[in-house]
Amino acid sequence: MSNIDDGGPAFPGQVDHGPAGIETFFGMTLRQYAAIKLKVPDSGTDWLDDMIRESLRAVETKLKEKNT
Repeated sequence: MSNIDDGGPAFPGQVDHGPAGIETFFGMTLRQYAAIKLKVPDSGTDWLDDMIRESLRAVETKLKEKNT
């Protein structure tokens, strides 16, 4: 991953495990969330960017098939 500011967690949360303590989880970053929603392969996470590219190729293929 790069040193680009990712905007922090998109959906932070906590789980209270009682006597065991509180567990904090962060999930995806705002940058990853924006990349998914905007369909731009610039999340800073290689595998996610690959998935976005594959999704874009699939949509492009379907549009080509529809127009032929």
